[in-house]
Amino acid sequence: MTISKFQVGKTYIMTFITDRNLKIAYKVTKRTAKTITIVADDGESITRRIKVYKYTNAESVQPLGRYSMSPNLYANNESKEQQETKLDQNADCWLWMCGE
Repeated sequence: MTISKFQVGKTYIMTFITDRNLKIAYKVTKRTAKTITIVADDGESITRRIKVYKYTNAESVQPLGRYSMSPNLYANNESKEQQETKLDQNADCWLWMCGE
C-alpha cells in the first residue's frame, strides 16, 4: 500500500475534532524529507515535522501545535477544488484518447 505524501503547491484541508464544519486550508510551499512548510489562508507560514501514521496511510502534521484534541493535517485530505480539476483533466485525457 502506498503512503499519501504532501506535494509542494497543493492545498490541503484540515478539520477540527470538536467542529467538523470548521475547515482551514493550508498550501504547501516547501518540503524536505522530514519537514514541511505550509501557509494558511491568513498568510501565516508554519514549519512542522512530518509524521506517518500507519492507520491512515498518509503523512500528517499538527499545524497548531501538539495538545489534547489538536487537529491534524493529512496528505490524503486534498482540497476538493484540486480533486475536481484532476477529474476534469482525466476526463479530457480520456476524450482525447477516444478521439473525441
